[in-house]
Amino acid sequence: MRGGLLAMMKNNNACGRYKKFLAVPAIICVAGLIFSSVPASGGTVDIGALDNLNVLRKVFNLIKSDHIKKDVTEKELMTGAINGMLESLNDPYSRYLEPNNFKDMQSDTSGEFEGVGIVISVKNKMLTVVSPIDDTPAKRAGIKSGDKILKIDGSDTDKMTLHDAVTKMKGKKDSSVTLTIWRNEFREPKNFTLTRDVIPLKTVVSKMVDDKIGYVRISQFTETTSSDLEKELLKLEGNGIEAIILDLRDNPGGLLTAAVDVSRKFIDKGVIVTVKSRDGKTLNLSSYYRSHPLYPMVVLINKGSASSSEIVSGALQDNRRAILIGNKTFGKGVIQTVIPMENDAGLILTTAWYFTPAGRSIHHKGIEPDINIEQGLLSDEEAAEIYDNYSKDEELKTSGQIPGTAEGTPMADRLKKYGVKLYDTQMVRAIELLNGIRLESSTLSDKGIEPKVIASKNISPKAENDSPAK
Repeated sequence: MRGGLLAMMKNNNACGRYKKFLAVPAIICVAGLIFSSVPASGGTVDIGALDNLNVLRKVFNLIKSDHIKKDVTEKELMTGAINGMLESLNDPYSRYLEPNNFKDMQSDTSGEFEGVGIVISVKNKMLTVVSPIDDTPAKRAGIKSGDKILKIDGSDTDKMTLHDAVTKMKGKKDSSVTLTIWRNEFREPKNFTLTRDVIPLKTVVSKMVDDKIGYVRISQFTETTSSDLEKELLKLEGNGIEAIILDLRDNPGGLLTAAVDVSRKFIDKGVIVTVKSRDGKTLNLSSYYRSHPLYPMVVLINKGSASSSEIVSGALQDNRRAILIGNKTFGKGVIQTVIPMENDAGLILTTAWYFTPAGRSIHHKGIEPDINIEQGLLSDEEAAEIYDNYSKDEELKTSGQIPGTAEGTPMADRLKKYGVKLYDTQMVRAIELLNGIRLESSTLSDKGIEPKVIASKNISPKAENDSPAK
């Protein structure tokens, strides 16, 4: 398959092979992954010398004929051999899906499915939450990006594969599963009991967040994300927006092609991402046209922004198209190919690296925002309570040290009118920046209000010299 990935990306008609390229860090704990693939042939693969195959065959036959466990099946042995090979790669993203699970993965792109709505990965040898999916049991229960899952229904996860963890967490609507979670601020692990539900597949939503500022939230990158984004952008532009905020926080990624298509809507020309195969061959995926105005733009990111989200963020940052606000991203810089097998199973195999337009590899490193703004690990209710308490303090109330500027000012009143949560510090800072306001205010955390000079940059539509849309 040497060089085959890049060749097939250049020629999508190459026998329909390897049509889906994934840039996602983990398995979505619902009814499987949300990606599908068309049938593909594996091509010619060098799997080693004949004598090594003979050794494998001999071990296989000896287990069948002499091992005390007489009821072991050929299918179990073959699956174990395949999983053993994949585990030897020390690559949490490459995995083998048996026919039923692969079928689930394929069907999840075209309808509603049931589960808890968590994206997971293995980080530092621990089962880790990359992000909860919007409007799911996990999100509503308060599961956070970075949470460590120690147990699933009482079973330790330290020896589980990603597939085993998914199998334990998925299930029918209204059934429950208990996750034992460790979070840095916890004194001891805490149990979260989640009631499974139907997981929504809508990946793009938009709204106005100020008089001339539009907001777009992308929660995942699927086959329909680009077309859905087009509809939302046209709707916002019909409302006369002069700037835009793209929210990629807690977006675990998805299809590489979707990330490229989304980037092309904002970048008029230039490289979006560079894909490099194992033999060193590279392919630059670029944008050559402008489909929307180059209005000033801010992108919101955090540690739950992974893979395809990092492709988009890196492209916008390196092309000087947008200002990134938030926290450092997850750090996944490799791409997987979905390969259907002859027995109706599927292989998800890491086949390439990707690099940002400036040539950066972000694998295990993440993307640093241009403006780092901490967001306390609080639920909406907790943040609202703290905000309300501090907003009653007369000194703070008139000093402008409350997120969203001082209570009662035109800015705060305007944001409230548009339904902006004034304790969403990153969002408020993005709106302030696009309005040309010096970011000198405060950070809301579980410690209260912390005054801090964050940044000063004017990228309002009238500030041509500072606009990232140049």
